[in-house]
Amino acid sequence: MKQVLIWKNKYDTQYWDASTPELEKKVFLTLFQAIKKEEYYFDLENDNIKELERYIAGLEKAQKAITDGVIEPQFILEKNPEQLKHYRHELSQLKEQRELFDRAVKGDPKAAKRLLTLRKNAEYEEWSLERVDTP
Repeated sequence: MKQVLIWKNKYDTQYWDASTPELEKKVFLTLFQAIKKEEYYFDLENDNIKELERYIAGLEKAQKAITDGVIEPQFILEKNPEQLKHYRHELSQLKEQRELFDRAVKGDPKAAKRLLTLRKNAEYEEWSLERVDTP
């Protein structure tokens, strides 16, 4: 019985032997590098975090202005407090993924596996570990 990592990417499906702990570590780093090479991590490699932080700061400022009675809520598109909560959660997730991305770039297989697991249902990042019978 072998364990195989299967990656269904944009162009084809790739298979790697992950039967031992050493092979599994190597395979997750290999998959991370393959996905990075295809530029599927564009959201982690640019200024999305800073942009989202600025956007949240603007929403918080607007929320305070509404609370203080400086402006009317109808002038603010995102007047729903749940939306601000959503963006804060999104920022938190993006920061966690960016930290894992930076560690994986430096060769940390645990960080690569965690990042891949967090994103495994994203388009072109789908993968699975499967057990296969061997003759």
